[in-house]
Amino acid sequence: MECTSTTTTAFITFLLCIFVFFLSLNSTAVEDIIRANETVRDGSVIVSSGGHISSSVLLVLALPQTDINGNLVILNSSNYVVWSSNSSTSVNNPVVHLLDTGNLVIRDENDKDTENYLWQSFHKPGNTFLPGCKLGWNLETGLERYLSSWKSEDDPSLGEYTNRIDRNGYPQLLMRKGSAIHSRAGGPWNGVRFSGTPNFKANPIYRFYFVSNNKELNYYYELLDDSVSTRIVLSPLGSVQRLMETKDFTVYFSC
Repeated sequence: MECTSTTTTAFITFLLCIFVFFLSLNSTAVEDIIRANETVRDGSVIVSSGGHISSSVLLVLALPQTDINGNLVILNSSNYVVWSSNSSTSVNNPVVHLLDTGNLVIRDENDKDTENYLWQSFHKPGNTFLPGCKLGWNLETGLERYLSSWKSEDDPSLGEYTNRIDRNGYPQLLMRKGSAIHSRAGGPWNGVRFSGTPNFKANPIYRFYFVSNNKELNYYYELLDDSVSTRIVLSPLGSVQRLMETKDFTVYFSC
């Protein structure tokens, strides 16, 4: 389901889940599913079933839980709802499920069909591009998925920069600062990269894909080496950074 605004999306992305690849020793690990009316409290870490992804719940003002209608909600200390996934569909046994891909989804507990998700974080990636997450367009529904920067490193409200696929002419990735084009990755797709980005090379760790047909126009990447954890982040200054797992995250490239 769609969030109410891009500012709210950035806010919920920060409050609900900052995807990390190491569990905090001071955090309490809980299972990968939150059921209706269960509350995940400050200091808890939701761990995917494979143990590869954890979602640290940062509760500055709020607590996430699911309600009986299948909505993911954030409550402040006065139990006031400050955000809801606003699902228009009801199911019998709604759960929030953190997948090994890093996608946080709302679904019926007995239905794992991806087409039936009530809501999913991969549809609102915020500033973070994870393996398997698609940037671009679902041409049948009109859904667009793109990156949006934070205002600053410690302020998750909507920043100045977006990175999204432009459908005019040859599809290309456009970085915008506000409405102005800041930079672009353009040219026809050559099977490895957009031809206008010669610095992107084939490698044994991950591979990019581009899909263009009458149903979708998407750009995504998948890991080729499961021992590696990686993500791409759009920084508040408009640089695209790939972060790799070592002892901690380090910048693998920045452009």
